[in-house]
Amino acid sequence: MLQKVLVELERPQTLAQLAARLQVEAGVLWAMLETLEKRGYVGLAY
Repeated sequence: MLQKVLVELERPQTLAQLAARLQVEAGVLWAMLETLEKRGYVGLAY
């Protein structure tokens, strides 16, 4: 799942679009992105 998220982050899209593509709820995805940002894996794009 993490690999899918990182690959999808390469394409500009809204949080809702990303959640739909990954078939997860936006709130779950937001929490995952916050964790990744805190650990330095992704920037503040979302």
